Amino acid sequence: MVLPKVNPLIRISGLLQALMIPLVGIAMAIVAWGIVSLRPTGNEPGSTTSPPVANPADDAADGDLPPSGSAAFLIFTGETDDLVVRDPIDEDDEGEVVTSFERHNGASPRGQASPDGTRVAVVHPALHAGARLTIVTVADGKEVMSPAVVDDNTTVAWERDGSGLVAVGSTGVDDSGRVSSSLLHINARTGETRTLATFEGVYRVAPVGYSSDGESLFVVVIDQSGSELWVLGEEQREVVTSLSSGRTRDWALNPDGTVLAYIEVRSGATVPTVGRAVFTATGAPLHVSDTTSPQQGVVWRPGSVHPGFGGPGGTLRLEDSISGGEMAAFLVPEAWSPDGTDLIARVVRATITSNEPLETWEVFRGAEPLSAPGGSTGPARAVLFDEQSEVSFLGWVTDTDAPTPE
Repeated sequence: MVLPKVNPLIRISGLLQALMIPLVGIAMAIVAWGIVSLRPTGNEPGSTTSPPVANPADDAADGDLPPSGSAAFLIFTGETDDLVVRDPIDEDDEGEVVTSFERHNGASPRGQASPDGTRVAVVHPALHAGARLTIVTVADGKEVMSPAVVDDNTTVAWERDGSGLVAVGSTGVDDSGRVSSSLLHINARTGETRTLATFEGVYRVAPVGYSSDGESLFVVVIDQSGSELWVLGEEQREVVTSLSSGRTRDWALNPDGTVLAYIEVRSGATVPTVGRAVFTATGAPLHVSDTTSPQQGVVWRPGSVHPGFGGPGGTLRLEDSISGGEMAAFLVPEAWSPDGTDLIARVVRATITSNEPLETWEVFRGAEPLSAPGGSTGPARAVLFDEQSEVSFLGWVTDTDAPTPE
């Protein structure tokens, strides 16, 4: 079995706690987490030292910061989901629509940008069942679609050179929900698709990324025994370690492929979701999160040795105001920019007046003087999309006028 190569990911650390917030506010934040979490969303081996809790601006360099480039979003217009590329730092940039996807069966598309930011892979619902995967070139909007049907919740692991990616297609659901899941390699230029490996009798298979040399693919397999980290190579297919006796989610491989961070789902526990991390070579734990509240979302900041977790108990602290019947709640971090200066995240606020939490998309920019909504202190920040928007973030990408990749 010959495997392709890639996938770096990014990071941040994450929690948000309003100053002097009453206990009822904390309870509301956890309730808000419960609603949002239902949506499709020390560096030595053996170390279990927790990373320091930090505001996202604390690590930012002082002075002028270089531009981070553009970001790709899928934005629902009421009829289609538009793939929009915009500069999240430029408040006057309304973005450019690269292409659009129709909705089928009420399901929304999502996806991930390639490591070099020249392409995005979009998983969009098929007309009758399942989903299709289309690769879009950012510069010219050229589309290449795989002939395979893929899972609508598949993760995507890009090759390090952006020439291809791995997704998952499943068949044969039994009475207990187990399926036969195949890892599919898709050529980014031609859409040619081939099967790399198949796992039988599983609940889910998730490719999470590649080793630094691109020769080994890391895959999370969830079955009735729990979650396991597998490694697949040309002459290799074996379990690295058990991640949990139950489900896991929000997997994020660090940029050099040496550490996998993830959220462990602990049914019936006081804290139902907790951040974890293991070394991909040995399975040894890097970090066991100390938290008394749920965590959600995992990212890596370029150059950091620790993953960051979002949610009410996350490792990102954000100071926000309390006004207008709203209470600060928590962040769900999406991705740091490639230069590590800008963070895109969802900000979820509990509200006294509604059972539904308010959710906005925001960008946090080191020391740049962006507007700070609500008079908040802490990092410079700006709202990208308000609570009325239905948005999916694909990643940081090149500008639409950049050269077309070969």
